[in-house]
Amino acid sequence: MSISISSEVLGTLSVTVAETTGVLSVSVLATAPAVLTMELGTPGPSPTITVGTTTTLAPGSPATVTDVGTALAAVFDFGIPQGTAGTAGATGATGATGATGAGVAAGGTTGQLLTKVSGTNYDTNWTTVIPGDRYLTTSVTSNSVSNGNKTFTIGTGLSYTPTQNLTISYNAANHMHGEVLTYNSGTGVLTVNINNHTGSGTYTSWVVNVGGVTPVTSVAFSDITGAVSGNTNLQAALDLKANLASPTFTGTPTLPTGTIGTTQTPGNSTTALATTAFVTTADNLKAPLASPVFTGDPQAPTPSTADNDTSIATTAFVKAQAYLTDAPSDSKAYVRQNAAWLALVSDIPDFAWYDHPPAAYGTSVANGGAIAVASANCHNLVTSAGTANSRASVFTAKNTSAAVYVPQFNGNQADAQFRLNWSRKLAIFTAFNSGTIGLIAANVDYYFVVGQTSTAFTGTFSDKGMGVQINTTAANVTQIRIIYHDGTTSKTSSYVSFGTAAANNIMTNASVALFSDGTGTIKLFAYSNVLQGLAITVTDGPTGVSNSNHNVNIGASLMTGGTASQNTITMLQPRIYYGL
Repeated sequence: MSISISSEVLGTLSVTVAETTGVLSVSVLATAPAVLTMELGTPGPSPTITVGTTTTLAPGSPATVTDVGTALAAVFDFGIPQGTAGTAGATGATGATGATGAGVAAGGTTGQLLTKVSGTNYDTNWTTVIPGDRYLTTSVTSNSVSNGNKTFTIGTGLSYTPTQNLTISYNAANHMHGEVLTYNSGTGVLTVNINNHTGSGTYTSWVVNVGGVTPVTSVAFSDITGAVSGNTNLQAALDLKANLASPTFTGTPTLPTGTIGTTQTPGNSTTALATTAFVTTADNLKAPLASPVFTGDPQAPTPSTADNDTSIATTAFVKAQAYLTDAPSDSKAYVRQNAAWLALVSDIPDFAWYDHPPAAYGTSVANGGAIAVASANCHNLVTSAGTANSRASVFTAKNTSAAVYVPQFNGNQADAQFRLNWSRKLAIFTAFNSGTIGLIAANVDYYFVVGQTSTAFTGTFSDKGMGVQINTTAANVTQIRIIYHDGTTSKTSSYVSFGTAAANNIMTNASVALFSDGTGTIKLFAYSNVLQGLAITVTDGPTGVSNSNHNVNIGASLMTGGTASQNTITMLQPRIYYGL
């Protein structure tokens, strides 16, 4: 609203404005009459003040007042410090003693217990209890139900003492009975001797208590204590018996059969009384355990064929070992097969053999090898001690007319075609030993072959053929394999052990034989201090006629490697057998 004030004089002018609670004072200072005009606004809301929270502060802290309200609505939060603790007041006077409760007996002494006198409420009095021994306890020690000494951990402070009987039970079907050996009341460790039990099994939940009546059990006579004489009837019965040690019989002792005191005839096996004379005679008929000498035809159990201990070897056991016996002496050539001697002629069905004439063998050396020493039936092959890769060979030279009579050859003298027919049966054989020196170096090779030319018995085939290669892996230690050619490819079998070093000569009476059956199967029979019979079989050997002429010869070579060494083999003149 607007207020206009007119003043004609100087001074102070008071104006009261309606609908307000105040008085407006105006000072007029003008030097002349004036008019004062003012605008008054609408009255605003009334402000408020509210008490907020009151917080107790730590003793000695300053008091705080915080306005958390607004300009027209103040809210004051107060912080009032706690006052210091005042001095404790004096203890008040003790109140009067209350009345005694119903049924609670007055008096009593230390150690007494409050016990019920009757079923009436609160009817009690003080009783002095006399404690007794305590035995009932439990144990979780794992033990089996069986006799013998055992250890359990039970409760402490119990009254067990040595020799007391006790019962330890898992349930009614599994329990033990014995006596206390030791008990430590502080630790609860109990050792017992269990002498009777029922049931079985191992458990970890036991109830232990002092023993009652021990179940009846049978007791060994030796476990009975006390004097037998205390039982009159038992002692009287024992007095009628003879001692076991040196008994003295009375009256006329008898046995079921036999004559008293008479020495029985040797061999008697009845219940007759045996005198010392009888026993001595019988003992003299027995062989001693140490170094017995048997007579007659002693028998013994036959051990199993693979037995290898100190058992007695019967004749049946020896024969089961497939032992090597002498071959028949009928001028035939034999090999050992399946624990039997096999003749190269008549024992092989459909075989008819022709022995290659041995007269035309030649010898050859290479790279300084010593000249082979020839005789009617054997050859001594010697390599050079000073030249590496030396060779000593012995071979046939049946390349032309000498082979005309051999049906194995596919050809004739006029056409000069001499080729082996590998679809017929063929065999080669020789025997040898290590000679005066032996095979003293590693990587020495001995070849025995058929199907090479007469100048190239080095173990390398250019056409169909077969042979053996013996190779040293160390001094006097050898391995053997089949070498062969199927007309296209040279092949070898795997090596097998042939000889082991033994007293300077590993190949005494050693021999080898190769058989080609005409279908490509070649079998090697070898005899040494390692092998005794069929050693290797191959099935992809040559068949059909050889590809080239003249490779019809048989021979052998002893060859060294890159290190010079003198080696010897003395061999039986090789033999070849052609199937007719």
